Amino acid sequence: AEYMGGILAGHEYSIEQLAPGVLDIELEGDKKLRYAISGGFAHVNDNGVVDINTAEAIDISNIDAELLSAAMEEARQQLNHADPVIRAQAEISLEVYEPLENAIRGM
Repeated sequence: AEYMGGILAGHEYSIEQLAPGVLDIELEGDKKLRYAISGGFAHVNDNGVVDINTAEAIDISNIDAELLSAAMEEARQQLNHADPVIRAQAEISLEVYEPLENAIRGM
């Protein structure tokens, strides 16, 4: 799922699950950050502060596009593998890689 919105003081407290993919953060002063995350949770506090809890967060600018492309190609080749476990791993890999590829293209 994709969410886009601002968080201000007085926002109702909530906890939102984050799917693996790209996390875009806009800060005051038009500063923007982009991270590849492994999933996790966003804690939206009533004072306008959002806490992000994730096991992994990698700055998108640090991702090597050529290595990502090679990993995606390998995963695509494994989609037709006879072993269903290998096929499932390939599907999961592509679910993570495709948003990263789109994010890198959009930089």
